[in-house]
Amino acid sequence: VIYSACDYRYHKIATAETIQRTRSNYGLPERYLLYVGSMSERKNLLSVVKALNIIPRADRLPLVVVGATTSYSNVVGDYIKNNGLDSWVIFPKRVETKDLPAVYQAAEIFLYTSLYEGFGMPILEALSSRIPVITSNISAMPEAAGPDSRLIDPESPDEIATGITDILSDDSLRHKMIENGYAYSQKFNNKKVTEKMLQLYQTSI
Repeated sequence: VIYSACDYRYHKIATAETIQRTRSNYGLPERYLLYVGSMSERKNLLSVVKALNIIPRADRLPLVVVGATTSYSNVVGDYIKNNGLDSWVIFPKRVETKDLPAVYQAAEIFLYTSLYEGFGMPILEALSSRIPVITSNISAMPEAAGPDSRLIDPESPDEIATGITDILSDDSLRHKMIENGYAYSQKFNNKKVTEKMLQLYQTSI
């Protein structure tokens, strides 16, 4: 198996000015949790929103959701409205690809609790951007996330909430996840993936 490579732009550290400008352009708070991906049912965004609702207000951070809306977005929106989470879930409009690295790097935690993925490229983008990852313990996501990401049952908002509070309250854990996660992401850099592809072609001739 030869995995996908992650675009180099996610490895490049954004300047403080770039991050601040990105925050201002998209109305992002100073600290936030992040979800990136389409809002289809299998992406399971509702579990993340339910986890946010479990966390006490004093310990909670806003959730920024970047991705295309679907009919499932209405299900998520109804839960947000019915549970008074309107000010806690932010849907920035039309985030440009060139701005995504700064959006990742400004986040405290990346959440990706999908029910199924062929790989899970946003996980790798988050690891490359040096932020901790909470993701599903099923499908291909453990392979994309590596051993130092927090793997949870995607259908358990309680597990997701515990993962969020553990990381936010433990600086040493957060630092370890960032450093080891970034090191793991280097397995998928462009040079290594290209070399493997070349070896495959050469051995197939």
